[in-house]
Amino acid sequence: MTDFLNKNGTPNYEPLTDGMSYQQNTPTPNQAPIQVNQTNNSYEKNATYTTPCHCLASTFLIFLFFLCTLVSAYVIATGIFENNIKVSLSGLALLIPSSIAILIASTFNIYVVIKISSTLGIIVIKRRKLCFCFNEKEVVQINDLDQVIIEKDEEGSFASSDVFKINFKLLNGRYAYVCRGINNKTGEGRRAYNIIRNALPQRIGVIGSFAY
Repeated sequence: MTDFLNKNGTPNYEPLTDGMSYQQNTPTPNQAPIQVNQTNNSYEKNATYTTPCHCLASTFLIFLFFLCTLVSAYVIATGIFENNIKVSLSGLALLIPSSIAILIASTFNIYVVIKISSTLGIIVIKRRKLCFCFNEKEVVQINDLDQVIIEKDEEGSFASSDVFKINFKLLNGRYAYVCRGINNKTGEGRRAYNIIRNALPQRIGVIGSFAY
C-alpha cells in the first residue's frame, strides 16, 4: 500500500473488477448516492452526587443558637431594667453556647454536592453549611485525578462501620478532602460509587471498602 501524496485530497480506491476507478463516496452510474452519517461515538457524561442531609444535627444547632440567644437577650434586658450588673453579665455568659453553635455551623456540612462535568473536564465540590456565608467551593481538574477513595470514616465522632467518607487522590500524590460522615445504612455508599464510577473515565480508579 502506498502513502497518499496529498493528505487533503480524496483518495482513490482500485475496483475489485476491471473497469475505471471512482473516487471514494462517488456513486457509480447505476448506484444511488450513499448517505454517510458522521456521528461522534465518544460522548461526554455529566453527573451530580449529593450526600444525604444532616437534618437532625442541623436542627439541633439552630435550636441551640436561637434558644441561647433569646434567653441571653431576656436576661440582659432584665439586668438593665433592674440596674443589676451581675444579672446582665450572666446574660452575656449565655452567649457562649450561641458562639459555639456558630463555630460548629461554620465547619459542619449540612450536605455536599459533587458535580462531575466531563464536558468541562472539572469536578466542582460544593459544601453547604448552616451559615451560608461559610459555604465552600472547590474545583478539581479531572485530568489531575488519579483515584476516588470511598472508605470507612474512622475519624472523630463519625467513626462507625456504617459511615464513610470520600477523598480524591491526585496524580501528584496529594489527597483532596471531599466529604465525610456519610451514613451507609440505606446503601448510600453503593449509590455514590455508581454515580461517580459511571461519570469518570475508566483510567481513574474508584476504590475503597465502600466501593463495591
